[in-house]
Amino acid sequence: MKNLQILFILVFISHLSHGQQKIFNDSTNITTYISLKNDVIVNACDSLFILNAKTYKIYETALTNIKKKASIDNEIMKYYSESLQLTMKRIDAQNSEYKELKNLTNHLISDSQTFVNTTQKQLTDVNTILSDSKSMLTAVNKNLDNVIAEIKNSKKERWKLLGNGVLAGISISSLVFIIVK
Repeated sequence: MKNLQILFILVFISHLSHGQQKIFNDSTNITTYISLKNDVIVNACDSLFILNAKTYKIYETALTNIKKKASIDNEIMKYYSESLQLTMKRIDAQNSEYKELKNLTNHLISDSQTFVNTTQKQLTDVNTILSDSKSMLTAVNKNLDNVIAEIKNSKKERWKLLGNGVLAGISISSLVFIIVK
């Protein structure tokens, strides 16, 4: 058994000194393998990039930064999506407010038109009444002019009658005075 262990150790050491064989057949992932001097790399993929430790560190840092940026971009997109949803809700609210305002405006226009029509009819009625009143006032003025003329004539007649009465009285008194004397 001891011989078997020694044989295994010798085979293992000889294998280390000759290098190891590594087969790469997956080109979809980024994988890190550490290879030592004298290792054999078998490429079974479309492409394979072999980098030293310093170059690998640069690329790894860049990849980490890209992943962080992608995370930030995802956050920005999330905030943008939320903002878009809020904007759409506000637009919907404004549309419903606009429809309500439009309905109120249409109702106000209808009521205003009804008021204008009613007022116009009432003004037409008032004009008719004023026209009839003017005709009546003209007739009343004519009647008043006739009455005034009659009153003036009756005053003249009264004065005539009074004058005639006075003359008749004076004549009768003169006659009575003459006769009595």
